[in-house]
Amino acid sequence: MSTPVKTLTLSLSVLFLATIGLSATANTVSGRVVDERGKPVSGVRIIIAPAMFRGTLFATSDPRSQYQSIELNPASNPYCVTAYKKVKYHDQKDCLRIAGNPESYQDALNAKAGVIRNFI
Repeated sequence: MSTPVKTLTLSLSVLFLATIGLSATANTVSGRVVDERGKPVSGVRIIIAPAMFRGTLFATSDPRSQYQSIELNPASNPYCVTAYKKVKYHDQKDCLRIAGNPESYQDALNAKAGVIRNFI
């Protein structure tokens, strides 16, 4: 008897502010996390790390799939943002990295004017 396997397709996307209805707040990173069908994904751990300094920060997507960082130190710009979701698969807990196009999700960003980074 074969066991059905669920596939979770996740990718990273940077969207324009007007298309998602979020507004950027200076020195923060915020956004939404949704699955491939556009449904909210809560509990995703967002990791915000300075590209050249120490001081990693964390945020978590809420039940509406939104997250926002605390105010970032502008002197620590640029930042890199990644996302992970803890999942249970075959009675083991794993950490699934939510990422997409390697060229865009690894790009550092400057949060001085505020940045919207969405994970889909």
